[in-house]
Amino acid sequence: MARTIGADGSVIISSSASTVPEGASLSLNCTYTGNDLVRGIQWINNGKNTRRKYDILIRQSNPCSIQGVPGLNLTLFTYTCLTLTVFNVTRNNQGDIFTCTANTMSGSAWENINSANSVIVNVSGGVGSVIISSSAPSVPEGSSLTFNCTYTGNDQVRGIQWINNGNNTRRKYHIAIQQYKPCSILRLPGLNETLFTFTCFTLTVFNVTRNNQSDNFKCAAITGVTINSENSIIVNVSVPILTVELTSPTETYVTLNAGELRNFRCRTSGGLPKPTVEWYKTSGNTCTRNGIRITTNMSSLLSANNGLIEVESSLDFYASSSDNTLWICCAASNVNSQWKLSRSKQLEIRMPISTVVLTSPPQTYVTVNAGTPMTFTCHTSGGLSKPTVDWYKMTSENCSRRGVKITTNMTSSTSIKNGQIEVDSWLDFYASNSDNHLWICCAASNINSQWKFSNSKNLNISCKLLMDKSKIE
Repeated sequence: MARTIGADGSVIISSSASTVPEGASLSLNCTYTGNDLVRGIQWINNGKNTRRKYDILIRQSNPCSIQGVPGLNLTLFTYTCLTLTVFNVTRNNQGDIFTCTANTMSGSAWENINSANSVIVNVSGGVGSVIISSSAPSVPEGSSLTFNCTYTGNDQVRGIQWINNGNNTRRKYHIAIQQYKPCSILRLPGLNETLFTFTCFTLTVFNVTRNNQSDNFKCAAITGVTINSENSIIVNVSVPILTVELTSPTETYVTLNAGELRNFRCRTSGGLPKPTVEWYKTSGNTCTRNGIRITTNMSSLLSANNGLIEVESSLDFYASSSDNTLWICCAASNVNSQWKLSRSKQLEIRMPISTVVLTSPPQTYVTVNAGTPMTFTCHTSGGLSKPTVDWYKMTSENCSRRGVKITTNMTSSTSIKNGQIEVDSWLDFYASNSDNHLWICCAASNINSQWKFSNSKNLNISCKLLMDKSKIE
C-alpha cells in the first residue's frame, strides 16, 4: 500500500523549554491522538530547511527501540517511546526544525504516516558576553591600573585580546594573551613589555600618566579562531591641583560703594579631572569653607596646559552694606575633596550719608548781638564711614561749598546707630556786624566728595551802643 499522510488523528510536538541555553539538553515530546495503532515515532532534524541533519525512527515495540540508520551518532541523544532528548545544544542548532511523525498501522501496512508536526529550536547564550572592570574608577598619575576581563559563555576561551585604542584616534598597543597553561603573551612587533604585566584574564598597566586620560581599553574573548565577544572601558587619570590664586582685584583691601559691581577672578593650577571652584565670604582673613558660600553670578573658563585642565572662575560681586569688613576668597578641588584655599581680600563697603541737618538753633532767622557767642549744631545720619563736616557762611539760603568756609571753633562727636555712623558737629560762632543778613549752613561727605548739604540759618546782627556816663552828667 502506498504511504499516505494524514490518514487519521493528529500529532502535537512540545519542547521542555521555549529557549534552551547553549550547552544544555533539550527534550522534545510527541503526542499522537487518533484511532490507529502507533507502530513508530519518527524524528527528523531538518536543520534550517537547508540540510537534513539526521533521521531517527523509534519503534513502539515493548520495549521501544531505535531503528538503526547508517551514520547515526547515538551519543548525541537519548530517547523513550515518545520523547527525544538532544544533548549539548549549541549555537549551530539555532533555528533547527525538528519534525515528529506518527507511523500507524492501517490494514496490513504499518508505515502509513498518519500525522506530523514540527518545532523550531531557540538557543540562548550562543555568543557569550564579556565584562571589563578596572581596579579603580580613577587612577592617580604615576600609579598602576589593573583591568579584569570576564567571559561568560559556553565556548572554550583560546585567548584574551587587549587593545588600547588611545583616545579613539590612534591605537597605542595590542596585546594577546594565549590561554594555555601557563598563560603566555603572543609576541607582537614593537610591543614594549616593560609597560605592563598580565595574568590569564588581567592586564596591569604601569605608571599611568595624563597621556592616558580617556584612553579606550578593549578586552575581547577569542574562542576558536574568531572574537566571540568584546567590551571596553575609558581610563580616568587623576592629577590633584597644587594651587588656587585670587588674581583680581590685586589690592588686599577692596573699597566699594554699596550697590557697586566688582569682578573677582580666581585661577587654579592644572589638574585632572576638571577642578571645581567655590567662592566664600568669611569673617576672618583666612579662607575657610565654613564661611558664607556665594552661589550666584559666577562663570568659568577652561584651558589646557601640559595635558592638564586649568579653570579661571569669575565672580560678579554686588556690594551690600552688610558685607562691610568681610573677606572674599575662593576654594578649589578636583580629587577626593582635597581642597586648596586662596588668599583673602577684605571688603570696605562705603555707603553715603543719608541726611545732614542743622538742628540748632531751631529757628530759621536768628537775631544776635554783635560779639555775642552762640552755638550751631549739625547732625549727619547714615553711612558706613565717618563723614567730614564743613561749615560755611553764605550770601543766600542755598547751601553750597562756594561760600566762605569757617575753619575755627568747631568740635564733633561720633556714634553708631543701627550699624551706621552718625556725627554731631558744633560751631561756636561769634557774630560781627559784617555777618548781618548772611546765612550759616553745614556740608558733609564720606564718599569721593559726594557732599550732602543742610538747611540754612539767617543771621540778624544787632549793634550795641556804648555811652560815657560822665559826659551825660
